Amino acid sequence: AYLLILGLSLVSAMRVVRRTNGFDFIHAALFGAWVAYLAQSAISLNQLGVAVWGWLLSGALIAYEINTRVIDEIPASPHKTKIKKGRNVKMEDGTPAAAMAIFIGVTVGLALGLPPFLADAKYRSSLSTGSATVIESAVTTWPIDGLRLVQASIIMKNNKLEPQALQLAKRATQYNPRIFDAWKLINTSTTATALERAEALARMKLLDPHNPTLK
Repeated sequence: AYLLILGLSLVSAMRVVRRTNGFDFIHAALFGAWVAYLAQSAISLNQLGVAVWGWLLSGALIAYEINTRVIDEIPASPHKTKIKKGRNVKMEDGTPAAAMAIFIGVTVGLALGLPPFLADAKYRSSLSTGSATVIESAVTTWPIDGLRLVQASIIMKNNKLEPQALQLAKRATQYNPRIFDAWKLINTSTTATALERAEALARMKLLDPHNPTLK
């Protein structure tokens, strides 16, 4: 999905370049900043404060292309309605098609964004109960999030609930084998077998090969 968004941003930028005769300062600034963001994200670890600009710039490029489209109009006769032609035709505000598009967009947005939001709210609510069972149920309910699993595992470990902590750490590695902290929890677990701790250590070395403290 992320690559599709980047592809759409690039296509939008190329469309503006192809149909622009002169130099567009606004588009050049947006495109240059977008390329700079991609270069930075390719050579450095991403952070929320930087990533937000990538999303904003991608959206701005797509929106700029849409809002600068040229629409050809055919003059209407006295008895006929004006007809618009061309590949890029905008929907008129207030038409049934525009209302349907808005409804579909809101529905899809809620379908994609609401489940993670509710899962996070359920997890935060479970923390206030102080119940290990409630917390475990909250973090293992769909949609699963690796960060929540690791946080819950740490909570279990700090409260001397080693079996539950190990179980959640294992679940986190199944969800995402590249979660370093989950393997670290398994490696330091008092209830993990020697084979499990050895595998966890091997995974940690694979994920952080230049760490001299991993022996």
